[in-house]
Amino acid sequence: MWWDFEAPTSLSPNAFEFGHRIIVGSDGSHVYGRVSLFSTFNFAMIFYDMACSKSEYVLNDIDPMAEKMPDDLKQQRATPALAPVIKPADTRASLRNAIQSGKGQQVNIDLMRRAEDYNCRIDAELLLERLGGATDLATKKKILNEFWEAEPARVQRLLGAALSSVKSQNKYGDPNWVRCVAKLEESTKHDSTLTSGLTATAEAATKRAAEALVHEMAAAIQQGTLDQEAVELYIGGGKGIYVAGQAAWV
Repeated sequence: MWWDFEAPTSLSPNAFEFGHRIIVGSDGSHVYGRVSLFSTFNFAMIFYDMACSKSEYVLNDIDPMAEKMPDDLKQQRATPALAPVIKPADTRASLRNAIQSGKGQQVNIDLMRRAEDYNCRIDAELLLERLGGATDLATKKKILNEFWEAEPARVQRLLGAALSSVKSQNKYGDPNWVRCVAKLEESTKHDSTLTSGLTATAEAATKRAAEALVHEMAAAIQQGTLDQEAVELYIGGGKGIYVAGQAAWV
């Protein structure tokens, strides 16, 4: 068994968003397997040699987030063998090359980004559901306050994204840019000796940013524009980054 960063790209997409995939097949000379975890980490293996006339496979897509059976599995059996495996001369080469090229790190980064996007989408759905159950603006604002008060880490991610965005402009000759960068750096500064893990200045900035997000989202409710896409952009996208960054600048 070995890491397989060169897994075939011709295979059909997994039936599930973060699905695992297990392929077991026989290509007439040996029994082989392919495993993909979270549609990200790929492995190949040869179980044993078997000289025979059969060429077939079984493919299982597994949903690790399914709540019950049989919703967690989609299976297909067919011939001939699908994506048969050839054992490389050096089974460590794929992993070694991925580490040296940076591909291995990028795979991890892509998975984390997909997970964040997924969490953002689910959280937006749940928040909209709660807001939809409220009958007046005051109750909706209370729900928004509760959401953001419980999400200081998410506010910090928005502030961190605002800092990265501003720093990428590289306007070192612009005093306003320099002050903005300094303010955002103060707003995201950590202090491991405190319970929150943030300096007092960063805590205050987080609170201001959360209040600004509540204000902007409440205004969007009044305007009738706070739909699924807008909520996602506030809690994990460009709208939230802008609002949080502006609040930190005060």
